[in-house]
Amino acid sequence: MSYGEKDRKTVDFLGGILTSQFNLITDPKVRAGIISVLHDVPEETLAEKLLKSYLYLMIGNITRSDNILRGILRTPPAKNWVRTPAPAGTYHRLARENIEQLIKKLSRHPADRRVFQLLAKYVENFYTDPALLEHFGTYATGAIEEKLDLKYVEGLAPEFVRYLRLKDLSEERRVRRLRQTRNFPWAMQSAWVWPFLDIDPLVSESMSEELQRLEKEDELWFVYVMDNEKLADAYSKKSGKSFLPGRRQYLRSILPEPRLFMASLFKLIEFGDINPELTQATVEHLTRE
Repeated sequence: MSYGEKDRKTVDFLGGILTSQFNLITDPKVRAGIISVLHDVPEETLAEKLLKSYLYLMIGNITRSDNILRGILRTPPAKNWVRTPAPAGTYHRLARENIEQLIKKLSRHPADRRVFQLLAKYVENFYTDPALLEHFGTYATGAIEEKLDLKYVEGLAPEFVRYLRLKDLSEERRVRRLRQTRNFPWAMQSAWVWPFLDIDPLVSESMSEELQRLEKEDELWFVYVMDNEKLADAYSKKSGKSFLPGRRQYLRSILPEPRLFMASLFKLIEFGDINPELTQATVEHLTRE
């Protein structure tokens, strides 16, 4: 998909910034151009956020830059996953086309890059995109891993850092920690822990209240959390109803929403719901992109 004339001028301007050898733009005219573009760059997708964070770095606003990255780190993975629109906008496409250079620039900026290192860990743990994993994976994160127990590091992204700490524990110690629901509330666990770590020894009917809340407030994520068979069994015993009935109908109902399309499609395929209508909807979605 080509860019329109107006978008092409912006793309060419930002392309020049991305390939610049400088870490800070001091030329008043170029700075004014970046500031003007910043007002237009959305923060809907991961790529757009990385681009906007980088542009703030280039004009010397390190605080605004890091705040954007912290926003990613403090958002549960599921919330970040469903925000990619279709069709992709100009800034998302530009960032994706220059993702290697963008990540390299963010990693080398002469500021405190602990936030960047945490972002690399976030992508490593919650994303499957080969390009993102390859480019972020080239940067060592050992320095931040050694500091995960520090309060300052936890303050950058509390729930994500707690997840990383839990991940490194033995199963016995992890389960013991997670039973301390004052420190690890169910809402935190359902968003950050249950779908990503082995929690089988922890599963009990006491989780049913959180599962019922999820079903009511975020049914799509509820469907994903229910990948754990023991959780699904605990839900069924407490509620007196099976998890699966009605889920296909729900997933079909949200399929037309571009932001939820891929997440709902994945589950429909997993549930064996392959039919001509679903195939056609997929083709139309990919065509829009």
